[in-house]
Amino acid sequence: MLEIDWVRADYASSILPHDKCSVDPIGNMLLWKKARVEASALHACVDGIRWRVISATFRFGPDNNMLVCANTHLPSDKPGSVRTDEKLSRHTARRRELVSILGHLQTTESDLKRSESRTDINHVILGDFNCSASELEDGSFAGGGGYFQHIWSEFKGVSGENFGYTFDPMGNPRAAKSSSNPSGRRIDRMYLNTGSVLKPVQADVIDGKSDCDDMSPSDHYGVYAQFRLRELEPIHLYKPLQNHNAWAANAQSSKDSMLAIVLDSEKLEQIKETYDSDSSLLAPHITLLYGFVELHHGSLDLATNAIRDCINSVFQERQWSLQGIHFSEESLDVFEHRSSTTLIARPNVDHKYNEWLMQL
Repeated sequence: MLEIDWVRADYASSILPHDKCSVDPIGNMLLWKKARVEASALHACVDGIRWRVISATFRFGPDNNMLVCANTHLPSDKPGSVRTDEKLSRHTARRRELVSILGHLQTTESDLKRSESRTDINHVILGDFNCSASELEDGSFAGGGGYFQHIWSEFKGVSGENFGYTFDPMGNPRAAKSSSNPSGRRIDRMYLNTGSVLKPVQADVIDGKSDCDDMSPSDHYGVYAQFRLRELEPIHLYKPLQNHNAWAANAQSSKDSMLAIVLDSEKLEQIKETYDSDSSLLAPHITLLYGFVELHHGSLDLATNAIRDCINSVFQERQWSLQGIHFSEESLDVFEHRSSTTLIARPNVDHKYNEWLMQL
């Protein structure tokens, strides 16, 4: 595709020169018109051995507005899968990747704010999400109160004459060959962050058919959207991913991590009878939440920032001093295991200095 004359003349790509024969290891790519936007950076979200997403930072418009565009391909359900546990595991895998992408975008936003002194970073996430709207539009990622809006829903709603199916075995022979389920689905999507300076003005599905070939080139149809700059930037509507911690709002809980306060072993005289010196953890601690959130590559800083921001916001709202944090008999409790004991802090709304625990 990159050797086609009109592509070479007018477009730039996220594919590096030595990768022209393949989109591995990321599995997808970005293509943009050089005359319309200026790409200032390319990013790959790497989580362990998995490449989650390819994203690019663009400048556009007379004010050099900034857009981070991320293209992803989330895991699909196994063909013909009817087992609940299989569907649940794929649902969990998709959510894990989506949270990883949000963390990637939030970190990118934070870096851009430091280097560019911009507070109105725009985000677009697009690609094959391999799931229904109900899985994504849950009020955290998208939907009411979410950080992103589904472009198609802005124009077509959830039903209507054109359902916007991008995988349509009834209308696309290539899709029919790869699926035993004849039902059409809208699994290729485009999401724009709430309060963006970009205003969607049109959306449609592209089947890719031509006058000389009635067969679509892919088993998926494409999604098309057109935007324009808002006349007034809706700063009051803008929801920065970092300030509202979109990663934390969408993160999944996990028994593989916990949130705890590490104590100074020299100052444990008052509770030394409760502290378990045989614990497998390296330091005496008070457990706040177990399990906490699933931590992946690069997300430890996001979790740390979310905890810090949460505590700071509660104390600022209450006009307390951080030196006011203390533990007493009202907040400490014990959780007994088979062969050990964990000291935990239970939030108690009757004590003002425990309210920050409720926020966590």
